[in-house]
Amino acid sequence: ALRDKILFGPYLYVFWIIHLRIGSLLPLILLLSKPASRLVAGTGGFLTAATFLAVRLNMVIPGQMTPAMRGLQEAYVDNRLQFTYSPSTTEWAVVAFCICLGIAVFYLGYRFLPIVRQTR
Repeated sequence: ALRDKILFGPYLYVFWIIHLRIGSLLPLILLLSKPASRLVAGTGGFLTAATFLAVRLNMVIPGQMTPAMRGLQEAYVDNRLQFTYSPSTTEWAVVAFCICLGIAVFYLGYRFLPIVRQTR
């Protein structure tokens, strides 16, 4: 079942380590240890946001590993037809571009919008 592939499949580290430990437990510990610190709040927020991507990955990959219909694997046989998935270089490049674009937009907003007073 889909739940078993998420919890115990080949990408189980995405759920157990990234989602639960890094994205949930670590921000909770950080925020409970120093609740008034801006750095801790920012770090906890970043870890939680980064985990959002891991959750999406954990929903897409197991869904693509499961055949849509019973017997589909045997109906058509070709070396290009596989029910395993690994992101291609192009897909990783798109992810890197989106992250860089987000950082650039944040920087431009920080630099040019009058949200934070800058000392010169």
